[in-house]
Amino acid sequence: MAESLCGRQAKQFKDTFGVVGDVGMRNFFSNSFHCPVWKEYALEHKIGQEYYGFHNCNGGHIFYYRINTDKNLVYIDQYVKTCMKVGFYAGVNIAHSYCLNPKCNYSWTDDKEDTCPRCGSHDVMSISRVCGYLGFTRMPDSSGDNTRMNDAKREEISLRKSM
Repeated sequence: MAESLCGRQAKQFKDTFGVVGDVGMRNFFSNSFHCPVWKEYALEHKIGQEYYGFHNCNGGHIFYYRINTDKNLVYIDQYVKTCMKVGFYAGVNIAHSYCLNPKCNYSWTDDKEDTCPRCGSHDVMSISRVCGYLGFTRMPDSSGDNTRMNDAKREEISLRKSM
């Protein structure tokens, strides 16, 4: 789903059908690789959900999992090997943010903070996976807007626990 349509189509769905089960309960539609991004899943559970729901049929052969740090190389190795056994094309999602304050230049693995945790600057750039592609989820510009993502996509990103 195009990032710019995730809110508009959710509104159109709600206006037409109301809330149907979990569909329409949020202000956005997520193309979050099948499992809701706002729920936290153990790796084995998410692999099982994705495999039996999508990979074992004709779709969904790409598998992404959000890992909160790039320091746990043993876990990343386990993740990749587990996905290879199942036959997934696997990607690792580790969001990165950077303080653009030249006196700080701090970086961290998260894309949810609007301010630098070290110096408090709002001049922050964040890069994370959105809709299967790496993109700038926060990038200051001269207009004062700090992202190219619309409100609905930013709401989805703020709720992400597992992707």
